[in-house]
Amino acid sequence: ISAEETSIPHINLSSELPAQRPLVVNVCGDYQLTSSRSEARRLIQQGGVSVNGRRVTSADEVLSPEDLVDGKIVIRIGKKKLFHLLFS
Repeated sequence: ISAEETSIPHINLSSELPAQRPLVVNVCGDYQLTSSRSEARRLIQQGGVSVNGRRVTSADEVLSPEDLVDGKIVIRIGKKKLFHLLFS
């Protein structure tokens, strides 16, 4: 992990999570990336959430194994908040 990546907040999760295909809204709310699921839903509707650089356009979007890149998923909330979801 590079020095730049260590400054980005990360959350270690179970490797089974992407296979369960959770809603992006639920992940954001449950792991405190946003203050609540409703805030996550509002941010998604306003175009303020992205997964691996791809804008999330619907509150019904899910994380999947295809979203894993080098064992992680990068979620951006707004312009400044960036999180790495690490899977082990």
